[in-house]
Amino acid sequence: GLALRHAAEALRADPEIVLEAVRQTGAALQFASAELKADRDFVVRAVALDHLALRYMAPRFKSDPAVVVAAASKNIQALEFARCTGEKQLMLAVVAELPRALRFASKQLRSDPQVVLAAVRKDGGALQYASETRRSDHEVVVAAVEQDGRALQLAAQHLKADRDVVLAAVAQSGQALKFAAAGLQADVEVVAAAVAQDYRAFRHSAPELRANRDALCRLLREDGRVLRFLSDHLRSDSGVVRAAVSRSWKPLKYAMEPAVSELVAQGGAAALRHVDRDLLEAQAEALKAAAAKGDAARASSPV
Repeated sequence: GLALRHAAEALRADPEIVLEAVRQTGAALQFASAELKADRDFVVRAVALDHLALRYMAPRFKSDPAVVVAAASKNIQALEFARCTGEKQLMLAVVAELPRALRFASKQLRSDPQVVLAAVRKDGGALQYASETRRSDHEVVVAAVEQDGRALQLAAQHLKADRDVVLAAVAQSGQALKFAAAGLQADVEVVAAAVAQDYRAFRHSAPELRANRDALCRLLREDGRVLRFLSDHLRSDSGVVRAAVSRSWKPLKYAMEPAVSELVAQGGAAALRHVDRDLLEAQAEALKAAAAKGDAARASSPV
């Protein structure tokens, strides 16, 4: 690519030859003809091949949104050579396409509500590059967690204890419950919202909630698969298991005796097919008999 410096003027003015040289190394752009280096469409094509080409461009292109975005799309490190990081309107154009470009913004712009909002609305994770002031900003953090609930971990501590913020976060990603304040990990409505989005979020609930039978039944009715994470004592509790299977018999595979036999006696064959395989093999006859009894009872019941 750098051999371009020794090429004839006609070759250094040939777009395809220069682009091939730039493809090998962006530094080759410095040897292109003045006419090519002044051609906006050409320089956009050049930085799309190698972001380092931005380093060798005229200053006006280093602050041109289209050129900068093309370069940063190839490699975000190109922003080290840009001249838009302190100019609000240009930075707004860049973060609208590349939200994590906020990392390269000036200190002033990383604290600018409009710039930061533009970034986090596109990628909640961009909140990590915002100033401490913006990470304490309710509007900014809500926008970030609505885009990516896990951005809650980047918020100021007092917002991790804000119920509205946490509800917005867990609605987008149940796993965001992991980053909520302890008090909200014990809030059944917050945990229920998290479980509704991802039942595995239950693992981040507070110990006191996991010891509350009524709260557990509320969560199990939201998603019976939560039963998977409960103690053996609770998985053998018929009332608890009944809440788990209120929408589907599938969670019955996580249940234990004596709850299994009791629920199979109620659900018949429909329930039996979801019993844990090992348990079914160990108690095949008894469970099949319970299922037959359940089917018979339903068949004889008035419609």
